[in-house]
Formats: sequence, C-alpha cells, structure tokens
Amino acid sequence: MIKKITLFLFTVALISCSNPLDKKYSEATLKQDAKELKESNKMSDEDLQLLAGWILKSKLSGESLDDKTYNDILKEAKAYKDDQEKLKLEAEKAEAEKAKKMSDALTVSITGKSFYKGDWESSNVLKYAVKNKSDKTIDALKFSFNIFDKLGDEVGEGFQMSLTNDKIAPNQVYSNEAYYDYNQFMDQDIKIKNSKFEDLKFVIKIEKVVYTDGTILE
Repeated sequence: MIKKITLFLFTVALISCSNPLDKKYSEATLKQDAKELKESNKMSDEDLQLLAGWILKSKLSGESLDDKTYNDILKEAKAYKDDQEKLKLEAEKAEAEKAKKMSDALTVSITGKSFYKGDWESSNVLKYAVKNKSDKTIDALKFSFNIFDKLGDEVGEGFQMSLTNDKIAPNQVYSNEAYYDYNQFMDQDIKIKNSKFEDLKFVIKIEKVVYTDGTILE
C-alpha cells in the first residue's frame, strides 16, 4: 500500500515538473521555454500571445517577473485583460447613456451641402438644423461628426461645430450653415466637394449643451 502511494506521489510530481507552465520565468531560458510551451499543447494560441504580450509589457515597464512561474504570469495577464474588458463595457454603457440623454434633449441633423468658391479661399458648406426637444432654452451647443459614403467608408472625420451666439427656445428648430476651409490637395476635402449629399451619411455626436438656466448636459 505504501509503495502504491509513493509511486502515485512520484507520478504526480513528475507530471507537475514536466508542465512547462510550472517553470519559473527566466530571461536566460525564455527562448527555450517559449518553444516548450508551444510544443506542450497546454496553451491556446490566444494564451500564448497573452503571455508573450505580458512579458514584453513587464520588460518595457521594468517590472520584475522573478520567482513567478509562467502560470503565475499568465494568470496576471488574464486578470488584467478581464479588468480592461470590464472597463471597456462600463465606458460603452456610460457613452450609450449619454447619447440617449442627449437625443432625448435635442436633435442635430446635417440637412444639405454646397460649395463656396472665393477669390482666395473656398469652402465646403454644410447646412445643419437643431431641434430643442427640452423645456429649457439652449444657450450654447457643441457637437462633432464624421462623414461616410454609401459604402460605409469614411470620407471625413473630426468635424467640430460650436453654437454660442444664438439661443434656441424650447421646441424651436434652429437652422444655419457652417463653412469648412477647402484644401485642393486634401483627399478629404475633395471627396466631400465631389460627393452627392444624398450619398453621404453623417454620424453626429453631441458633446455639450448649456442652457440659459445654467444647467449643462455633457
């Protein structure tokens, strides 16, 4: 009976030692360890990439991995990845809540496009409309937008619009136009100029709304 127990414990110890994940990290043997980890078939490709990425991150940050097994390092990497995914989900949820709050308060639309050709400077001109759906007067407004063609490819990005000189009363629709400098050497400006308005899609993000009573949405 004692022999069987001894043999069992020896077998367990042998299996444990043969698992490359249980080896302690060493920069001197890293190349060989990586080869053994890959050939052991005990890790998925995703885990291998995660482990390699965490080791590289630790090197760049100067963080010591001494006395840690590859399994310890992999667990740290997975825990960090899980935390990042949770933060991403929380950020996406907060962004969705903000977007709903903004859309409940007002609607911003790009309603038309034209081109102004000046003697010295020309501009892509975009017409826009803002509907105040709240019961408060809008004192200032800031929003941004990107432009896509009908294939979904981005035509223009990073457009900003600020409204500070005109107030928008409750349930009022405010319309105006904005001029964006045209550069004949920039693909973005050329594409916008040459595209039909009906072929363009505008993805608008309302960033901040200031009301005359001092309240702010952002």
